[in-house]
Amino acid sequence: MNHQYTSEIECLVSASKNVLLEINPELEASFDCMNCRRSHRSVIFKTIGSRGICTPRKKCYGFPGILRSVSIKRDGYLYSVKYLIDFNYEQFIDLKYNTDSKLGATWARINLKLSCPKCERVTDNQTQDNLGRPRIFNCECGYLLYEEKYNPFKYVTHEY
Repeated sequence: MNHQYTSEIECLVSASKNVLLEINPELEASFDCMNCRRSHRSVIFKTIGSRGICTPRKKCYGFPGILRSVSIKRDGYLYSVKYLIDFNYEQFIDLKYNTDSKLGATWARINLKLSCPKCERVTDNQTQDNLGRPRIFNCECGYLLYEEKYNPFKYVTHEY
């Protein structure tokens, strides 16, 4: 039986003083896809309201869910971004590995734009779950743009 769920993916990013940070609404996340019956699929959500693109595209006609919303809160230089993904899910056995599927997102990557206050260069960057930490990101001029001491991602899935 097919059920409807919402996955919340939250990420905290701490920018350095006077750094302007923009968070792109595009999200890449790992879900088990009941359409292609495969686990750990990279699913891309281009914009709010867009259906998930399960990759590789040649093997799946699409993830059964949409990116419902992206909310960004700022407290000084700490940014909190929360993505809400509504999706359908039913338990299945992975076709290749013969393992049980798992509910909800297990990995994510977000895209950032950082504006350096020293040289005014705008730099594109990404952060994702499985990077080594601590991690620092400097502008080409040497100015510290942001630092990650711990994994900044948190995942929660609810049935509705």
